Amino acid sequence: MKELPYFKFHVSEWINGDITLESLEDQGAFINICSHYWFKDGKLKLDEAKRRLTEIKPNAFQSLIKKGFLKQKDGFLKISFLDEQLSQRQNKSVVNSNNGKKGGRPKKTEIKPNALFSESETKAKQKAIREEEEKNKKENKIFNQSISKILNKPYTMGVDRGITGTGQDIDSLVKQLKSSGWDEIKIETQVKAMKAVYAKEKWSFPSNYITLLTSLIENDWVQRLKDTDPESQQKIIENGKSKQPNIDLIGSSQPGSLG
Repeated sequence: MKELPYFKFHVSEWINGDITLESLEDQGAFINICSHYWFKDGKLKLDEAKRRLTEIKPNAFQSLIKKGFLKQKDGFLKISFLDEQLSQRQNKSVVNSNNGKKGGRPKKTEIKPNALFSESETKAKQKAIREEEEKNKKENKIFNQSISKILNKPYTMGVDRGITGTGQDIDSLVKQLKSSGWDEIKIETQVKAMKAVYAKEKWSFPSNYITLLTSLIENDWVQRLKDTDPESQQKIIENGKSKQPNIDLIGSSQPGSLG
């Protein structure tokens, strides 16, 4: 990889990831394979990796493949998180190349007047697109801020979004819950209900997002709150239906905050 000789290595994701549950031998094998994979632009055959990395025992390759850290397709290895970075890099390269040919910075989506749209119709459509983009940005920001406040964890917005360890934790939590079919209202309602139950029982709220994620997926916290305090449960459900929920409804989770 001549253009970018390094890949993103997020320490918090590594520490909290399943890979750290494996032996140090397998962890070392994985990061070495990742290095060769990146150097080869994601085009690394399993046989070639075994020939080049002779210090890695064959059973380490088998173990990493069996547990899903490595995948195979037509004899080639596939590493998901590196493929995502390679794809992003390629897309950026194409955009930069096209912008270079045009002699300017990337431009926003534009609708130009043509045989189908008059100038006034074109301006109206452009305005609608900008308003929709701004609306999505605002709603996304409100949701992220509300989740971070519920968890009692500061969440840096703007250009630093997702770069800090805290930001990565919250991003990962929301992303994995959404991949399980949860929408934003369900995520916020369940997190609030869970926090309320923990505060009532004086339990220590999970400080590791993997533990928190597992607990959210394996439990119906709204139902558990209903069993212990129907009145608070009803308030949280009603609050979850509003566009801008009252994040201070259930108070602090002390003892057991994430701060």
